[in-house]
Amino acid sequence: MLPGNVHEKALLWSAFLLSGLCLLFPSFVQAACPVPDSLQPVRVTKVFDGDTVKVADGRSIRLVGINTPEMNYKSGAPEPYARDALAYVRTHAERITGMVPGAQRLDRYKRTLAHLYFQNGSNVEEQLLRKGLAVAISMPPNLTLRRCLWQAERYARERRLGIWSRADSVLAVVELPSDAAGFHVLSGRITRVQLSGKRWSLWLDGQVELKIAARVRSYFQQKDLQALVGQTVEVRGWLINPGTRSKGKSSAYRLMSISHPDHIRPTHR
Repeated sequence: MLPGNVHEKALLWSAFLLSGLCLLFPSFVQAACPVPDSLQPVRVTKVFDGDTVKVADGRSIRLVGINTPEMNYKSGAPEPYARDALAYVRTHAERITGMVPGAQRLDRYKRTLAHLYFQNGSNVEEQLLRKGLAVAISMPPNLTLRRCLWQAERYARERRLGIWSRADSVLAVVELPSDAAGFHVLSGRITRVQLSGKRWSLWLDGQVELKIAARVRSYFQQKDLQALVGQTVEVRGWLINPGTRSKGKSSAYRLMSISHPDHIRPTHR
């Protein structure tokens, strides 16, 4: 056993080193997402918003597994915490040195889908989630870090950080504004489920149709969806404004595409 004064000095020195690591790399002791065996080198040259950056070779990178509030550059009205998410990524852009492309390489806007990493090995998406500056999303087939990213969101939610500090972070369907569109986290009761033919849909309070596209149906169990009838749930996804939809496709007040079972969660109220 070490003498008392030596033991105390060792403890103080350990605390000093730990605090130094936290100061240099704020996320170092908090990371839960695994560090990949190999990373593609990358250098960020521009930050568009919290989840989209441009890198030195000219590609636009859309971060996998999260959605950050929109800056809405055209209207000049950023969503709450959009500036904070942008500022975080911009402040630490020089520390972002690694990338892992997703299984699906490009999105519909031709952006590269990828996970980004700081030079200390911590994951950029995870840190945004832990600070309450992003919302977790599961978008097949890019599901590699799904569990640790949802864990990071839970950390922020339990502490009411960032987005989750707001009363409207989860919006009841009955409180939806008439012009609501874009990404939302909603709560409501599943009133009906239709799982026949080409149409897989669940209705939230009879006002929002939760549509499950054919390409992701293999991730869902029909019995689990049927069991949701009458339950109060939290859902997340992109709402489509009725004014932008083709006529006659649905009588629902709103349409939300659901990409993974993670996006429909009973609240057990």
